[in-house]
Amino acid sequence: MIDTLREVGIDALVVLGAGLAMALLLRFTRAVLDAVPMSRGRRVLAERLRPLGASVVVALYVIFATVWLLHGRDRTAALSIAVVLGVIAAASWTSLRDVVDGVYLRAARAFAIGDRVQVGGLQGRIQRLGYRFVQIETTDGELAMLPYRAIAGQAILRSPGVDRTSFHVFRVRLPAGVSIADARQTIRETALLCHWSSIAREPQVVAGDEGALEVTVFAVHADRAPDIEHALRRALGV
Repeated sequence: MIDTLREVGIDALVVLGAGLAMALLLRFTRAVLDAVPMSRGRRVLAERLRPLGASVVVALYVIFATVWLLHGRDRTAALSIAVVLGVIAAASWTSLRDVVDGVYLRAARAFAIGDRVQVGGLQGRIQRLGYRFVQIETTDGELAMLPYRAIAGQAILRSPGVDRTSFHVFRVRLPAGVSIADARQTIRETALLCHWSSIAREPQVVAGDEGALEVTVFAVHADRAPDIEHALRRALGV
């Protein structure tokens, strides 16, 4: 019995280590996609495929981890491990459903950052699309966090907030020693001084996780939006 527990513990550590490596790889892939300059169409496609690809990787990890833990076990040990995995899956079902619904909605392009939407009794502009929730700025200026499961079963009234030919979103990470306020000011001044930037709309900056900023710029022509992104990255030193 002790030997079995020891073997299960070692295998569990291997599975956890592999899960940590997978999480780091997914974060690195996201950082690379955020840093690589690309056209608006390619970035939109990347944003659509990224959650779907991440979900496939996670699903494959879960399958292989389960097979790894159950391989070579006697019936009692295998049943115990299966029960534990089932309890964990049941406890995290709400979060898993949010992630799955989010992948479906984003892959189907049900909405995008900057769109004005009405879901149920809530109306506002989409500020951020997370893994489990969508952040909406209401008409009163408040921020609402809606889990994807609350949106998937409802009718969505969507209207693009800006002309799609001039709407461009990208993410940057703040350099060391640069505050969010200073970065906002630098982004605003640099974008408005760029002759490809629209003077009618200032860039929008939303603070994300891990020191990242989500920047929305408005270009006079869609093909020139990456030029504005290059100028902002140079100004920020990233």
